[in-house]
Amino acid sequence: MFPIGLTKAAFDNAVTGQRRLNDINTKAVAIIEELQPFRTHPKESQMSPLAVLEELTNLNKHRRTFLTAFEGIVYGEKSPDFPALTFTFGVGPDPSKMQVKARIANYVAFQDGPWKGIEVSQLLGTINKHIATDVLPKFKGFFPPC
Repeated sequence: MFPIGLTKAAFDNAVTGQRRLNDINTKAVAIIEELQPFRTHPKESQMSPLAVLEELTNLNKHRRTFLTAFEGIVYGEKSPDFPALTFTFGVGPDPSKMQVKARIANYVAFQDGPWKGIEVSQLLGTINKHIATDVLPKFKGFFPPC
């Protein structure tokens, strides 16, 4: 198991109290400790990718399914490049004289937790990228090449 701790005490408890890293190479244990969320700034540790992964995993395993919401956002004509519906509508006393062009996009976002309002695939993509680029390469020397 790869223990994840928001605090040094939580990580130490997982390692020594729960013996989660028994029989693991000491260099690998040092890398795992180096990657812990408590190593980041205290205000950022809760939103670090590994901390979010830990919380999502615990919510999913022990409590309930994730709450999500269908969100929508309207942009002006010059909006970010993403799939969206473009439409024109009239406003004002004479809608035919005042035309507004806009784009609307819909997405599924988390409805609770510190990641409330963040689009699901964006958050999961961030976690995936962090693991692929910042975590797994550190363990390259521990496994034989494929």
